[in-house]
Formats: sequence, structure tokens, C-alpha cells
Amino acid sequence: MTTYRTALAIAASSLTLASAQAAAAQQVPVPAPAADSSAAAAPLADEQDDIIVTGTRTAGRSRLDSASPVDVLSGASLQRQGTTELATALSAIAPSIDFPRPSATDGTDAIRPATLRG
Repeated sequence: MTTYRTALAIAASSLTLASAQAAAAQQVPVPAPAADSSAAAAPLADEQDDIIVTGTRTAGRSRLDSASPVDVLSGASLQRQGTTELATALSAIAPSIDFPRPSATDGTDAIRPATLRG
């Protein structure tokens, strides 16, 4: 029984080494450099993409009564908050977004997941 296991282990090792050598011998094509890759890679500072989130809402239901919170935030309202921390700005603007500050002493208090509606 031990001889069979030893032979099986040697055969498996040999196959592994042979396949590793075959994989190492393969040629990887080198991509040609782009003609003007620096201009294409760096986006313009003035360009900003719009983020549009769509959904449905039933008549007669307020945003606080809906199954999931509905908040409309503008970039100007975020800038008016005067803070550089996104969590603080979002918590001040949208009451449905909460970033709890746990008082754990084991080092996990740096992880602050966002919660919707507390």
C-alpha cells in the first residue's frame, strides 16, 4: 500500500513539473505601445461624469415610507457642507444615510460601513 502511494506521489509530481515547464516555455506577446497613450490615459480635470440613479416611486408614498430610501443629492450641496469627509457630508445632507461610529477598542472601529435608515 505504501509503495502504491509513493509511486502515485512521484507520478503526480512528475506531471506537475512537466506541465509547469510547458507553461513557462510559452511565449507571451508583447503589446505595442500606443502612439499617444499619455493623452488618452489622463482625463481632463474639467470633465466630470454625471451619476444618474433611476428608480420608481408610487404615488402617495413619501420617501421615508418607501421600502428603500430615495435621496437626491447635488454636488453643490456636498460642497456647501465644507467638510472633506464624505461620510460627514452625506450624513448631514441625507437623513437616511448613517455612518455609525462604534466605540470598539480592538482596532475595528476604523471600519465604518454605511447604513440606510439606521
